[in-house]
Amino acid sequence: MIIQFSISLVLILFHILFPETLKSENLSQKCNVVKNIQKLKITTIPDSMGETFKNIFAKQVDVFGLKIYATKGISDSETLHAAYVQAEYLDNDEDGLVDDPLLVEKLLEKKAHIVIFKTEAHANRRIDKLDDLSEELNFNITELYGNETFPKGSSKRGFDSSLEEILHSITHYGYSEVYPEALAINQDSILTNAMDIARGGKFKNVPRRYPKEAWYTYNDRTCDYECQAVEYFYWGLTSYLGAQNYPGRFLEIKDEWTLNTPEKFQEKDKELLRILTNREYLLPSKIPNGKYLPSLCISKK
Repeated sequence: MIIQFSISLVLILFHILFPETLKSENLSQKCNVVKNIQKLKITTIPDSMGETFKNIFAKQVDVFGLKIYATKGISDSETLHAAYVQAEYLDNDEDGLVDDPLLVEKLLEKKAHIVIFKTEAHANRRIDKLDDLSEELNFNITELYGNETFPKGSSKRGFDSSLEEILHSITHYGYSEVYPEALAINQDSILTNAMDIARGGKFKNVPRRYPKEAWYTYNDRTCDYECQAVEYFYWGLTSYLGAQNYPGRFLEIKDEWTLNTPEKFQEKDKELLRILTNREYLLPSKIPNGKYLPSLCISKK
């Protein structure tokens, strides 16, 4: 944490000392670009986490103080991909500084970490120990599975679920807490009101059948109203940013969500669009691609 804080302090000082620093298509002509200033690295699990934790997880990556924990069966490329995606969500302009310090402060307070298992079945075999550890460490963990993680990107073989699960964690433990009036999931908010419109009504439980006019029709009965809101935000943001728009994707998701392209989304879901384009909430404006290469532009003298 001390190293992380020192790096961030240096970056902030750069921005103060060089206020004329600009981001544009001609950066190299206007300034010296220092690339990859916030390199993420895989490290071993420290002894302080305890033997039980170390018996489950083999490595970790620190992302602005948040952790990605991975089991032995997860490759380094899969582990780093998840870390890069998280970093891109939090530092969307890739200048080495988090876009929303209050958001990250809340995620750290909630200890909202990501754990990666090879498969869901692999995770389920350790669920009791994991639940006990989460309670002992006061962690709020979100599971990600290696067989659903695609460092080369989403395609017909599958959607890169790191884009989904990591955003779920940020939404549930971050956005909903920092911006409750707009993004709360456990009370009436602009987000839940928009979701009610998208579902064709306010349904605390999944209805037997959604109205014909609904475009968000998630039918997993284990997903309560809060869960539905988290999923809705994910569908809206990733569709708006183009992540759901590739061959075959519409057919995969149409029973749950029909606005898979930016054009469809902007045409139909005006209420959620207003949230996503409101810069007050500092939401991502581009989808992570798993290539986090933060750069700092220092003006040429």
